Amino acid sequence: MMKKQRRELIYILRIWQEPSEISPPGEWRGVLRSLDGRQERLFKSAQELWNLLTQSEARTDPGTMRPEDLPLKPKKE
Repeated sequence: MMKKQRRELIYILRIWQEPSEISPPGEWRGVLRSLDGRQERLFKSAQELWNLLTQSEARTDPGTMRPEDLPLKPKKE
């Protein structure tokens, strides 16, 4: 029986509420950022956040990719 080792990816998660006159009190937004802050992925819903996390999980193979290799959008300087 092969035991899989636990993997851990660390992200910074920021969530905020955008004010909106069209749909008060506003809409929630968020960003999932790599720990080093060089890459980030914006999302507008819990479903989008879940998709980012599970897609990253599916594409990451232990030993071949590091968290910084995940396909996140480069942060604008």
